[in-house]
Amino acid sequence: MMNGWTGAAGLTLAAVVFGLGPGPQASPYKPPKVIKTECLGPLTFEDTFKSLDAGPDQIRPAKPHRWRTVYGYGGALALDNRNGGRAGVAVDPSFTGVKAGAAGAAPLGLNPFSVDPATGALVVRAEPAPAEMVPLLWGKRYTTGLLTTKFSFSQRYGYFEINAKLPRGKGLWPAFWLLPNEGKWPAGGELDIFEQLGHEPETMYFSVHSGAQKTIANKVTLAADASRDFHLYGAAWTPGEVVWYVDRKEVARTTTPADMNKPMHMIIDLAVGGSWGGDPDETTRFPADLKVLAVRAWALPDSEAGRAKSGRACESAPDQ
Repeated sequence: MMNGWTGAAGLTLAAVVFGLGPGPQASPYKPPKVIKTECLGPLTFEDTFKSLDAGPDQIRPAKPHRWRTVYGYGGALALDNRNGGRAGVAVDPSFTGVKAGAAGAAPLGLNPFSVDPATGALVVRAEPAPAEMVPLLWGKRYTTGLLTTKFSFSQRYGYFEINAKLPRGKGLWPAFWLLPNEGKWPAGGELDIFEQLGHEPETMYFSVHSGAQKTIANKVTLAADASRDFHLYGAAWTPGEVVWYVDRKEVARTTTPADMNKPMHMIIDLAVGGSWGGDPDETTRFPADLKVLAVRAWALPDSEAGRAKSGRACESAPDQ
């Protein structure tokens, strides 16, 4: 698997950070009720998963994978590095397991990532761990996966979107979210583009967390079961507002926390178990798959990156 990758503009890059301009100011861009991507700034990130460039880059390499399969917290042997929920561990093909504080001798052969031949979607799979491997998984009973762009892509402000079909079942917790590259949580914020509890397939949660405003959460009932079809889940993040969208139509809106003004990277994960949604039970069907057709990001039309694209014809366009 190649470590180099191609950005949305066609450039081969080691790492990209967009939006490193002056401090936050009042933005002339007001996110509309219906997102039209042609009215945004340029496309700054796109992955349609024809192949998966991913690996456990514990420290920043010269040529990072496009997707990092660990969080990087606490070191390579720490559970926080591979936190997959209260009952799960985020694994990848290179993972050797950890027992008594030491790495295993060889990879365990666990791979939660694949491509669905029917749809061409990336699959992030959660499933019960082989019983003999549980001692090497900090005692956790399920394996799952996570992907982040911390070393390859981050951006301050913009529109971020995933095209996904979500798993159904108690104890499943899929999410697409943003975290700042630097700082200790929650300083600098967390933007949850979506979170869902698998036993509530028609309910979504859209939230921001910050040191300034703590947590602002929006619970939204969908018009459809998110486990049946692919849908677009997106958020427009500006200096003044965060607006969430499902299939590019607004579902929630809030004021941007004052401290949410640093570049953020994207995270896709499928957690298993937790105090919020509970752990899997006899009704949960495994394997459980989070399927992703695409992840994209655009700059705002009035950001420094966005000025490279006119978009002026859209400024006075009414919401639809």
